[in-house]
Amino acid sequence: MDKIKKALTILISGLVIFVVLAGATGFYNKTFLRAPLEDAVQKLQGVEYFEYQSANNRKKATVQFNVRSNLKSVFYLFLEELEGRTNSRNPEIIVEIKNQRNPELSLFFKKANLFIYEAIDTGELSKLPVRLDNISDGQNIAYDIEIDNNYIFLTANKEDDTAHLVICKENGTLQIINTMGGDYL
Repeated sequence: MDKIKKALTILISGLVIFVVLAGATGFYNKTFLRAPLEDAVQKLQGVEYFEYQSANNRKKATVQFNVRSNLKSVFYLFLEELEGRTNSRNPEIIVEIKNQRNPELSLFFKKANLFIYEAIDTGELSKLPVRLDNISDGQNIAYDIEIDNNYIFLTANKEDDTAHLVICKENGTLQIINTMGGDYL
């Protein structure tokens, strides 16, 4: 009977410790990481929406921008805040660039993707604006493209709607997913 009592005491103690540690970890992540990060990023000019999730060593940041041009500078401010708050130089994180549903801009981005990836593969980035002009012509879509050593930034505007596309030029620890209305681009 004593052995059963000891075993039961050890089992209950272990369970209580596990529950306390799991709860403390969740509380710490929410109070000291996620909430300050979300507050800081949402205060950045050009960011309309931001949400950070972390579970099972997978981190995901969902961001929606509200700029009609010059996405590159806002994106780098966002990355700087993300790296600073997560204490990581190149965080292994999934970044979802979220856009509101717009069929015309979605079609433009799907067509642009082909030309962008082709330009990355061939190194002929200088031909990209001409190709984008061809697919935007007659659709009343204005666009802004920015290219640097790491990314290609494309902002498209049709009337009051704006959508953003960010593509990594090389594989890295930052994985970027572009969505529009829940659909992948």
